Amino acid sequence: MNYDLNGPAHPDRPPSCALLNRAECAKLLTEAGYPTSRTTLATLASRGGGPLYRKYGRIAVYRWSDALEWAEARLGTFRTTAAEGALLNRNGAQAQGGR
Repeated sequence: MNYDLNGPAHPDRPPSCALLNRAECAKLLTEAGYPTSRTTLATLASRGGGPLYRKYGRIAVYRWSDALEWAEARLGTFRTTAAEGALLNRNGAQAQGGR
């Protein structure tokens, strides 16, 4: 992949408006620290819950900015210990009428 070095914030990443096929999108998300496979993107395109995409003929294409936004939205909150996650889950359940 050849990217315009003046366009992206990082020379190894595409500009935010770049259209990527499913394999390219999965590869770049993984390289950016969001491990994602091509098959995961295909499954999510069928079932829902994945990044926005468009069709170019039979090929699904993803805009890099949409894929990155989707991946970042899947991140959990910052924590200092694993116990914080359990506390957050327990408090969330209490706030919703759970135990």
